[in-house]
Amino acid sequence: MDADINKDGTLELSELREILKKASSEFSHLEEHALFLEGQKGAKRFGGLVREMLLGNRSKHNSSEGMPTAVSGIGDDPRLTQEEFADLLGRIDDGLRALPATGQVAGQEGAYLAGLLKSGSMGYDLAPSVKPFRYRHGGTVAYVGSDQAVMELPTWGNLKGYSAGFLWRGWETYRQISFRNQCLVAFDWAKTKLFGRDLDLGRSSEQPSDQPAA
Repeated sequence: MDADINKDGTLELSELREILKKASSEFSHLEEHALFLEGQKGAKRFGGLVREMLLGNRSKHNSSEGMPTAVSGIGDDPRLTQEEFADLLGRIDDGLRALPATGQVAGQEGAYLAGLLKSGSMGYDLAPSVKPFRYRHGGTVAYVGSDQAVMELPTWGNLKGYSAGFLWRGWETYRQISFRNQCLVAFDWAKTKLFGRDLDLGRSSEQPSDQPAA
């Protein structure tokens, strides 16, 4: 197999990382898997998956006393045969998601698709000049209440508290589809901060009568 760089008939974790990196130039979603396996958590997970797989595959040939010894000898950088590698790929795919299921991903995918439609490059075979979709992570943010938020930004790191809440409100206002909406959202937030929310809005002005219906 092409992934077996040293041609020893087995596959190591380092070889798997290398083949995923090379393949990501054509299949960009594989880059996420390669980056995951580069990290310490990815390496440990890889080793754990191999232990689990080999324990199941070799239990037919080993006695119950011999199984723990065979499995405990596998480190975080084990060797796999071609058949074991094929079986392991399915397990890795089951445990990893190439892209997070968020609006940020959907927005970038939609913009990429719109660009293809506008350029007329859609078809079964894309032109060589068309680059594959690549997700650019812009960070994550969550509003936690009381004018506070938590943020994870690629360049700034982690932020939390009132400053993160102020940045979250500013970003949400800026991302509105029109200048009119930006003004409406900013005005609504300012009004709510000064006067509170109007909880009676939308209620009927007629009070229920205590008298029974005729």
